[in-house]
Amino acid sequence: MLLLIDLKDRYLEHAETYYRGSSQADKIENVLRSVPDRLDVSLFTPDRLKIVRDRWIKADLARTTVNAYTRIVVGMFEWGVAEGLVKGKVHRKLKCVPALRRGRSEARETERVGPVDQAHIEAVLEFVAPPVAALIRLQLLTGARSGELLALRPCDVDTSGTVWTSRLDQHKEAWRGKARVLYFGPQAQEILRPLMLRPADQRIWTYSSTSYNTAVRRACGHAGVPAWHPHQLRHNAGTDIRATMGLEAAQVYLGHSHAETTEIYAERDAALALTVAERR
Repeated sequence: MLLLIDLKDRYLEHAETYYRGSSQADKIENVLRSVPDRLDVSLFTPDRLKIVRDRWIKADLARTTVNAYTRIVVGMFEWGVAEGLVKGKVHRKLKCVPALRRGRSEARETERVGPVDQAHIEAVLEFVAPPVAALIRLQLLTGARSGELLALRPCDVDTSGTVWTSRLDQHKEAWRGKARVLYFGPQAQEILRPLMLRPADQRIWTYSSTSYNTAVRRACGHAGVPAWHPHQLRHNAGTDIRATMGLEAAQVYLGHSHAETTEIYAERDAALALTVAERR
């Protein structure tokens, strides 16, 4: 008999290695807290998965987030099957639980994500700790996802050039064979420089994506401004770059270049991204 707590522990150990260089392991750990511990793996049925999912809905998580969390749980069982820990029929049954459809569930729907009002950002900066303020300013300058910055270690940053860079091994488009590089221009370097004094192989920040988001939301409340999410800062950066340097520059700098880009275009894109970074 294998208990869920044992499966979770083994899967998290795998995730910490497989997703090294990203915050995905932290996200998985947070999601799996909702899964019961003292239950036989074979008894985790679709009905029990729906019970877990209902808890997320009652916690006012967005429908898209609930679906993403559900995929993480089912993915753990798929990994368990591959490792010979879980019977295939358990995973097959869980896969039969349909994703929540727009307008056909009690889960909250999200509005289209856009940039944050600059005045609201400035207001929040007055109420956050210095590390959170540094993260906010870096996102505005780099257009990076919060998870990309939170996973950074000093050893991940190449400081040999005029523009510092960090080549990410794990990111949302890695499976397409696309490179993802973060660029840190003069202003970003000033923010990063004191943080680079940490041990080379340790993360620069102690925050997770969840705790970072929580800190921002609390600061919004203290500042008396509408709540916003750190991911929106990526839209602020994109809007700013598009206005000053054009759509192509924004796409390249944020890592939105087309998946079929050839090496020739990749070299051109890198040069363009460096040009953008030099001005930030």
